[in-house]
Amino acid sequence: GGLREKHVVFDTALKLAEELRRRGFEAVLTRDSDTFIELEDRPAIAARQNADVFVSVHANAIANRSVRGIEIFHCDPRYDTLELAAQAARAGRHPHPEDLGANVALPPGANQAAFQMLLEEYCRESYELAKALDRSFTRAGMPVRSLRTAGFRVLRLAQTPAVLVEIGFLTNPSEEAQLRTD
Repeated sequence: GGLREKHVVFDTALKLAEELRRRGFEAVLTRDSDTFIELEDRPAIAARQNADVFVSVHANAIANRSVRGIEIFHCDPRYDTLELAAQAARAGRHPHPEDLGANVALPPGANQAAFQMLLEEYCRESYELAKALDRSFTRAGMPVRSLRTAGFRVLRLAQTPAVLVEIGFLTNPSEEAQLRTD
């Protein structure tokens, strides 16, 4: 129907930030205009702001136009970089260096074991945040299609509990119409 993800999610993020501020929270957006922010830079912005949580808002699309619902993703501490490399090789491409652990600097003074424990805690808290969002959407009568783990960069690189929320399917005519409204 011509609705573009970047417009839906930017408007949604602005409204979400406004509502959070109205309720007394501080909300920091990764962008304030129609600009692209690299995936690895998004959680870095949250880290620089000492964010308590990181929420990445998106709108979904799929060939099957009947698919609908909200999808909530959270990190998985068992994310397997070797499997990612094998998938890339099977697809005839090279994995992104960051997907294999490059560009992920340990916090100052941290050792790998301590960092892994911290990541596991972030992932546990991310799951709790995802479950809370699932309950809230369900109470509001908004169908949640799935709640699951994913290896998305914005989740793996977050230095705080993080979720990625697909707020609906642009390819579903009914959901696209809803996404066009406040």
